[in-house]
Amino acid sequence: MAKKVVLGFSGGLDTSYCVKYLTEEKNYEVHSIIVNTGGFDKDELKQIEEHAYKLGVKTHKTVDAVQNYYDSIIKYLIFGNVLKNNTYPLSVSAERLSQALHIAEHTKELNADAVAHGSTGAGNDQVRFDMVFHIMIPGVEIITPIRDLQLSREEEISYLKEKGVDMNFEKSMYSINKGAAPMVIIKAHHALEKHVLTKWQLQWKDQLAQFYGNWLHEGQILDPVMIDIERFLESSQRNVTGDVFVQLYPYRFQVIGIESKYDLMNSRFGKYGEMNTGFTGDDVRGFSKIFGNQTAMYHLVKEEADGKN
Repeated sequence: MAKKVVLGFSGGLDTSYCVKYLTEEKNYEVHSIIVNTGGFDKDELKQIEEHAYKLGVKTHKTVDAVQNYYDSIIKYLIFGNVLKNNTYPLSVSAERLSQALHIAEHTKELNADAVAHGSTGAGNDQVRFDMVFHIMIPGVEIITPIRDLQLSREEEISYLKEKGVDMNFEKSMYSINKGAAPMVIIKAHHALEKHVLTKWQLQWKDQLAQFYGNWLHEGQILDPVMIDIERFLESSQRNVTGDVFVQLYPYRFQVIGIESKYDLMNSRFGKYGEMNTGFTGDDVRGFSKIFGNQTAMYHLVKEEADGKN
């Protein structure tokens, strides 16, 4: 009886090779799964399913993970205004973790002997998939044909053609950057938070969110500290509500203002450089003396001690 293997399947060159290799060279019973986080429409998913069966899979499963992806990962990246190196959204790394989690669950459901993915040995995705599988399905063999065989694109194409596989082997000349949408959302959210959160809420949230984003990027979504940070991020959002006004231009955008009932920069508390209704000049004199008292004491004692020496 053939062993069962669950294969994360996209319908592309690498995973198509994996199906043929695992069924015909290794005699595995292949069960493919595609996890749709929003990148495929119904027609594309149908074509991928048909392609999987033509290649020889035993079963194929399509997981609609859009809502789960948002609830378990995306919303926390928005709450934390997370940008890798303060530059770009964690699109690929976050998506791979969602896929890995669903693939692992399907492997459990089928009581499969092995799990496979089409990662090469060149990128970070191999670590994300492997680590989630090691944690969620310990003892299940992880098979990575492209990485293990160190295959070139040309070698994969040649093999599939020999097997009579009919598919588009042309490499895309370009891809469309759809990162503008999450950038607009994150920057708009950040502008709103600047108005409705306190200084220390912002500071601690920035520190924890930066760690959260880095640890997620490294594939550590199952570390319990991530749940702790998620609870903090959820709590921080209780007053983050309102309208944000954004102007869109070709190739760029600009956040121009916000309105919120929780706005802590409301003009009724004062006007920058003109007037303040929150405290008086006498209040400032007393506050400044008390707030600087510790440092004043330090310098006084230091000068006296240094003078004696």
